Amino acid sequence: MDSMVTAAIIGGGSGLIAGVVGSLVAPWIHWGIEKRRNRRTAKVDLLSSARQYVVSKEFGASQFAKTSTYARLKPHLAGYLVRAFENPEEVQDQMDDPGEFRESVRRGILDELTRIERKWKLI
Repeated sequence: MDSMVTAAIIGGGSGLIAGVVGSLVAPWIHWGIEKRRNRRTAKVDLLSSARQYVVSKEFGASQFAKTSTYARLKPHLAGYLVRAFENPEEVQDQMDDPGEFRESVRRGILDELTRIERKWKLI
């Protein structure tokens, strides 16, 4: 009888401890999954909004440099593009055909967005 009570107490205690640990660990794991999901969604939204603006008729290097999207992307962009966005006149002066500046920058940023998308493993 004494060994049965001991076994019941050990079994009950183990169940209680497992339940407590499970109830504490499960929300933490769920929070981690949600955090990763939210980060991924934010990255997808950022690249999507940048891509939409770049392909629009409103696109211009100096205007894009004033957007919050550019500010968020700037650390991830290649140096030559940052220079083109922040000093468009200087870059245009150095080009053979300054009339191609807008399209050249547009192609460059679209290529960079694709590169960033691959780097972030979104595609």
